[in-house]
Amino acid sequence: MERTGIHKIAKLANVSIGTVDRALHGRPGISESTRMRVLGIAKKLSYKPHPAARILSVGRTSLLIGVSVPREIHFFYDQMRAELKTRCSGRLR
Repeated sequence: MERTGIHKIAKLANVSIGTVDRALHGRPGISESTRMRVLGIAKKLSYKPHPAARILSVGRTSLLIGVSVPREIHFFYDQMRAELKTRCSGRLR
């Protein structure tokens, strides 16, 4: 099933992507009639925000990454783990 994005909603409503964003998130700066038109199109298309895009737009996440390292080649991964620990401010377990 193809996802419906804000670009498609904007095209169908004949408005900018920013206007779609304002309508979907209840932000000021657009008329009530435009907001209702955009929301109606979004509902008709069964629009749901993409979870990964939402995380990127918010700028923070609780994403965890797991790594399993075989003991036979741990020396290479020890270096990688040390670098990740430095870059992640010691949040590795």
